[in-house]
Amino acid sequence: MKSQTTRIVGSFNGWDGHTLFHLYDGTFWVQARYAYWYHYAYQPEVVLTEENGVYYLGLPDSDQRVEIRQTYPVETRIDGAFNGWQGKSIYRLGNGQAWQQAHYEYHYAYAFNPEAVLYEADGEWYLMVADTVMAVRRIT
Repeated sequence: MKSQTTRIVGSFNGWDGHTLFHLYDGTFWVQARYAYWYHYAYQPEVVLTEENGVYYLGLPDSDQRVEIRQTYPVETRIDGAFNGWQGKSIYRLGNGQAWQQAHYEYHYAYAFNPEAVLYEADGEWYLMVADTVMAVRRIT
């Protein structure tokens, strides 16, 4: 069994199905199987463990851990204002792509030209902006 200790970049809220973890070593990992655990911490120390080719992420002071897989997301920006998730909103990205919210949900969050991370989990694409995440589908 191999393990390494590192930190989460930014806020950590546990995991919930398709959670993306950005680690200080520059790697990104996404939850590989559904599990739910809420635990808030800012830039917590985490332990990344490999057992027989399967990777897990957990906190050193907890017996909770989640199966993860490495992913290579698209890091870009929202082109202009981001007003949160408003049903079927369309988001134009700095890389020229346009993505539409895939499921109806309303959550207000404002940011101008914020960083955006686009990633795939369980066959669906997700857009993470301003500490919020939503399923999206590409339209251009």
